Amino acid sequence: MMYLDAKVCRETLTSKELKVKPKRANVAGLQLADLLAHPLTRDVLYAYKKIPAPLGEFTTCIRSIAEGKYDRHPKHRDRVNGCGRIILS
Repeated sequence: MMYLDAKVCRETLTSKELKVKPKRANVAGLQLADLLAHPLTRDVLYAYKKIPAPLGEFTTCIRSIAEGKYDRHPKHRDRVNGCGRIILS
């Protein structure tokens, strides 16, 4: 696995404070996060057999795109659960 060096983080981050914006600020990055959160949550829950298959064309499209982006186990490249798909409980 690859980890980000602390020095690189310090040089990249613009401040040490968490920046929280209200919904009414209509920030593009927050809009994108909102758009992706529901279908990707359903993907994780489905992968762990917590819900039946996620339905809907949009969810299916997002899932297919995200599948190639998930982190995978270093030795078992087909394993995503527990590496790139995690449920925090």
